[in-house]
Amino acid sequence: MEDYYAILGVPRDATESLIRDAYHEKAKKYHPDVYSGAGGDVIFKRINEAYRTLSHPQRRRQYDFRLKYGNFAYTSDSVRREVEERRERMRREYMRRKMEADQAMADGEQRFNRIVNDALFWSMAVIMSVLLMYSVLDAWINGDFLMLVFSITGVGVGVLAYYQLMVRKKK
Repeated sequence: MEDYYAILGVPRDATESLIRDAYHEKAKKYHPDVYSGAGGDVIFKRINEAYRTLSHPQRRRQYDFRLKYGNFAYTSDSVRREVEERRERMRREYMRRKMEADQAMADGEQRFNRIVNDALFWSMAVIMSVLLMYSVLDAWINGDFLMLVFSITGVGVGVLAYYQLMVRKKK
């Protein structure tokens, strides 16, 4: 691949104005009507091609990339296939990691919801236990036998609910 910067005689970090000035200088010097040496038209065409590439920002970026990393337009099919396979592997790895992250997020949400539900249950269980114990005590003190039976039954139901929760947690 030809070095267009060397053809125009400018450094690789040359500005557009420097490239344009170098082109005009070389074009005047090597124009076929002015230059009488051998191969003048070939030199002039190379100068025009260099300017056409370096004066356009996108073409210049592509040229600089090819100059730095090699020209992929002329690589063999095996290299091109290897690059495509590597891209596909990277895409699959990205998707796998994204799915793992999504799953971790879902697991975290489930864990959070379980903790919140357990906290609500325990707070309600404590409140109900206190209320039931108060009603048992109140029924005992006042001698209200029917209220005492209902209160003790409520405590029993609370104990059964607690037992069911513990069995469910072990599973």
